[in-house]
Amino acid sequence: MAASAAAASRGALMRAGLTRRPVRRCSAAASPVPREAVKDILNHLIAGEDAAALKVAGLVASQEGRGSAEYAAHHASECAAVMFAHAEEARRQALISAGTGKALEGRDLAAVELLDSSLWLPEVQQCWSRHHDVARLSGAALRLRVTPMGASSSSSGGVAAAPAPEARDWQVLGRVVPVRLLLSPWAAVLQSYASSAVLESRSTAGIHPAVHGAMMNQAKHWQEHLGQPGPEGPLEDPSGGGRD
Repeated sequence: MAASAAAASRGALMRAGLTRRPVRRCSAAASPVPREAVKDILNHLIAGEDAAALKVAGLVASQEGRGSAEYAAHHASECAAVMFAHAEEARRQALISAGTGKALEGRDLAAVELLDSSLWLPEVQQCWSRHHDVARLSGAALRLRVTPMGASSSSSGGVAAAPAPEARDWQVLGRVVPVRLLLSPWAAVLQSYASSAVLESRSTAGIHPAVHGAMMNQAKHWQEHLGQPGPEGPLEDPSGGGRD
C-alpha cells in the first residue's frame, strides 16, 4: 500500500510538471538546474526538512531575485494548489468509497477483522496520502512566508488582509484537513463498520432509540463540522488571483 500511495503523490507532482524523485545531494560547486532544485525543495518540505529545503533554495533563489525562504514558499504554494485542483475527481470518488463503506461490501460483519489493512481501500489510501502531501506543502509555504498572515496591521488598527497567495495557502489547508479526516482509517473503516453494524442489527432485531439517536447526532456533527468543502477564497477566483 505504501508503494501505491507514493505512486499517487508522484503522479500529482508529474501533473504539476515536477516529477517526484529521491532527494539528491546538492553542493555550491555543482548547483542543480532550477527545475531539479524545485523537485528537491518539494521533496524536503514534504518530508518536513525545512533546513535542507532552504539550503537547496539558497543555491538558485538569487537567480530570480528572491530569498531562499520566499523561493521555497512560492514553489510549495504553487505545487500544493495544483495537486489539490488535479485531485478533484479522485477526491470525490474516494470520499464516496469511504462514506459508503465499500470495503465492507459482501463481508460478514460478524467475522470482519477491523485490523485487516485491506479494509483501507487503495484508492482511499492513495487519496489520503496525496492530501497529506498537499497539507505538508501548504503548511511549509505558510511557515516560510516572509510576512506571516496577520503580522501587519491596517491604518485602523485591525489586522491586514493576507496577500492572495497566502490566503490560498490557508484555504487549501482548510479544505485538506477534513478530507484527510474523512479518508482516514478511522472514518473510512471504523465509522463505516459502526454504521453498517447498526443498520444490520436494525433490520434484524430492531435498534434501541438511544443508539439510533446517538448515530443521528454523530452524522449531524460530521455533516456540520467536517462535511463541508471548506472556506471559499482564491481557489474560486477565475482570474487566478491566488497565484504569485
